[in-house]
Amino acid sequence: MRSTKFIGLLTGLILLAASSTTQAQCVPNPSVPGVGFFTTNLDSILDTAVLNMPYTEVITVVAPTTWQVGPPIGSVNIDSVLIVSITNQPAGISIVTNPSPMLLAAGDTGCIQFAGTPTDPADQGENILLVKFRAWGFGIPYNEDVTDFSIYLKDPTSIESSRRNDAAAVQFFPNPAKSTINFKSESELLKFELISVLGETVVSVDHPTDSYSLESLPSGLYLIRLENSEGITEDRLIVQ
Repeated sequence: MRSTKFIGLLTGLILLAASSTTQAQCVPNPSVPGVGFFTTNLDSILDTAVLNMPYTEVITVVAPTTWQVGPPIGSVNIDSVLIVSITNQPAGISIVTNPSPMLLAAGDTGCIQFAGTPTDPADQGENILLVKFRAWGFGIPYNEDVTDFSIYLKDPTSIESSRRNDAAAVQFFPNPAKSTINFKSESELLKFELISVLGETVVSVDHPTDSYSLESLPSGLYLIRLENSEGITEDRLIVQ
């Protein structure tokens, strides 16, 4: 995980001061595998939001110990990281952090919580989050804006099932993916689809095997839809 990406999401933690009640709900996951940011599914993808439906996403953040800056400096050791702000989430979704404000020493762990009910139809589609953060190396502050993360908002009539359909228990990896995507399902996988951000179905395979080649696809963001005998799971897939 690139440090720029994980720190980008760290920024969300400081946008709003959290009440003690709300902060208590934002608890970092102690089992995350390393430095970076991790959703509840331990991936890098924020859950898809649905218009007029409650939304919650919790992200665990582990601050980096090094930071890559431009030449001629290169890699520097990091003392601490401050999340200055995170904006552009759909209206109705608030951000709280633990700790608040989000100031982490190198290697420390924090938590970001996105919660609320998106209500503005104008926000449908991809909402690219603008993250502002500051990292210190050798006592020198480094400021950067990051736009690597987004929350996709859908109309409820266009989604067949929620992303987290626990009954379906369909998994796919890696994400982001380059040449191949793999599937794992507790029951027979009936269908695999990829849908572009323009709403076009670019891949549709009945009874797929446990892997699929992505080499013919352009890089970008896709909606992935997996169906097994238990139900349908939808998520976002990044093709690099």
